[in-house]
Amino acid sequence: MSENGYMSAEDERAADAAFIRKPILTGQALRMDEIYSVAAAYNKTLLRLCPPSRERATATASIEGSVMWAVEAIRRNESAIQPDVPSS
Repeated sequence: MSENGYMSAEDERAADAAFIRKPILTGQALRMDEIYSVAAAYNKTLLRLCPPSRERATATASIEGSVMWAVEAIRRNESAIQPDVPSS
């Protein structure tokens, strides 16, 4: 076994890529905001229609997880666009 144990070179690249701060790129912020908005509306619908329960809490947590992964899909997998920052 190597000094990296079971970690392959691809595992190491993926781990490095997952834990670096990447700037928000052009167009990403608007799409992320749309995801947040739709999720918030859906969450409020569930809170309005479902009685307080473990199941409702799990549904809310699942929405939070879905939003997190959707935003990460945008942030991690797009890199060919200029950063979305104001011009100086």
